[in-house]
Amino acid sequence: MKRIIQTHIILILCVGTADGASPQEAPQLENGSPYPVERKKIIANGWVKVAEPGSSCNRFDEPYRSSCISFPELSHCGDDDNCSFFWRDKDGYYLEIYTYDKDLGVSGYAYPAVYKGSTRSVER
Repeated sequence: MKRIIQTHIILILCVGTADGASPQEAPQLENGSPYPVERKKIIANGWVKVAEPGSSCNRFDEPYRSSCISFPELSHCGDDDNCSFFWRDKDGYYLEIYTYDKDLGVSGYAYPAVYKGSTRSVER
């Protein structure tokens, strides 16, 4: 997982933008800390929740359906219980937060450059 996170960060540094803009700094997140605790830091740092347009929490089985209702920024969860949550900054850059297991412990984050300017909707 660490190698994947580093790859995403390097990709953004290499790609950049024509105007030299870059994503705002992510808050200091504690690995293993519950997502709801770390989520407060993300919101306080100015990031905005992102939800798939027209998505429904019915696409998830429990316990993730309940998580989706509580956290509409939940994008997907794999069979291995790893989940991704998406946020956007004021310049349109995305922050992806990774969690593990059904308790949603934070395991890392990345700035996925491919999502800059995406059609995903922003929830406020």
